[in-house]
Amino acid sequence: MSTGRSTQWLRDVTMDFAYGESCTESSPEAYERLILEAHEMLARDGRSWRRP
Repeated sequence: MSTGRSTQWLRDVTMDFAYGESCTESSPEAYERLILEAHEMLARDGRSWRRP
């Protein structure tokens, strides 16, 4: 008679992701990236930055 349950095995694994080796160029911080993307968007629309 089958209970319909499967047997699961748990084990430790090593998860060494060498991010430093895979990313060779530095990426901007979140706020810097946001400003750069906003600047590019405004440039495409023909607008420029202005102070409030």
